[in-house]
Amino acid sequence: MNRRTNDRTNKLLRKVQAGALDSSEPISDILRTCVALGGASGSRQLVRWASAELSGYADSKDQLPSYRKVAAPLLIDGITGWTQFQRRNISPSDLPEFAREHIREEVSLTQGIGTLESLIAQAKDGSILLSPPRSADLVKYWNNSIQSDTQEIHRLYWSIALGEVQGVVHQVRNRLIALIAEFEIEFETSDSTGQAVDRAVQITMGDSANLSFVASEGNMSKNKIESISGKNPLEAPKWSTARTMWTALVGLAGIAGAWFGYLALDI
Repeated sequence: MNRRTNDRTNKLLRKVQAGALDSSEPISDILRTCVALGGASGSRQLVRWASAELSGYADSKDQLPSYRKVAAPLLIDGITGWTQFQRRNISPSDLPEFAREHIREEVSLTQGIGTLESLIAQAKDGSILLSPPRSADLVKYWNNSIQSDTQEIHRLYWSIALGEVQGVVHQVRNRLIALIAEFEIEFETSDSTGQAVDRAVQITMGDSANLSFVASEGNMSKNKIESISGKNPLEAPKWSTARTMWTALVGLAGIAGAWFGYLALDI
């Protein structure tokens, strides 16, 4: 790595560290810096992880980190007789049979981190409401199966506690702080800065790294970073049962296939 590239890498490392330690700094901004850092240091792993956190995991659900799976009750709105009801808790076993395995009391938050930050900012009553994909079709099918003149379901959704989504954002911030710390350790024994970053990514971005500390101004010092070739550039360590099959409204394969897809926002 030449001197100019090394200086750019060190500057980006400083920026990631300062942003991660500043609780007022949006995580999405820090992740964009991480993409640039991965490019400057030659770490494709960092580019992939930071890009996925920025854009979302819609194209790689099998790689969704465990910290992005959160518990949430399943609720419905509707009417019974002359009485309207909202936020009535139901069990997945109350759903049509073909949907029970795929709509549970757990939500996979595949959205980009910027979307999660926006959901947090717009949250009301301490909760965030998300609907399963094609939930409107499911509700139509459900009502058709019930065939009741006195009962109608209007909406199906999850109610996610605000703290659960905030926890996802905190996990990303914590991993960014740990990334810098682990980079320091790995730098001493790595052949290149890119290799050191890759090793740090492997340690801090995997599911096994369940980091519990939360970054905030003042709880960690902002370490001075020195751009000295050949030396460690960081100074300090580191989402009534109806059981009949789908007939008139939508094909079973079509709606089931849609549910197996991505989460859809319906707030």
